[in-house]
Amino acid sequence: METPSALRSSIILNSADIKAIFTTGTTAAKLYKKFIEPETKIPVIALPSTSPANAKVKFEELCEEYKRILDYLT
Repeated sequence: METPSALRSSIILNSADIKAIFTTGTTAAKLYKKFIEPETKIPVIALPSTSPANAKVKFEELCEEYKRILDYLT
């Protein structure tokens, strides 16, 4: 993986009502925490990867984890 660069999140955050940040997989969450969260101050909620390589997580478990998103939708 190339060195990640933080997107200009302030543009989005200043014009949208962002209540939560979700990532798919732990690598994305780690990168967000390192490069983006210091600027946004919005904690990340890491969800399990939906990749077939992550087949150890059953479909039902994925559904339960992803239901966490519903708490942030209005």
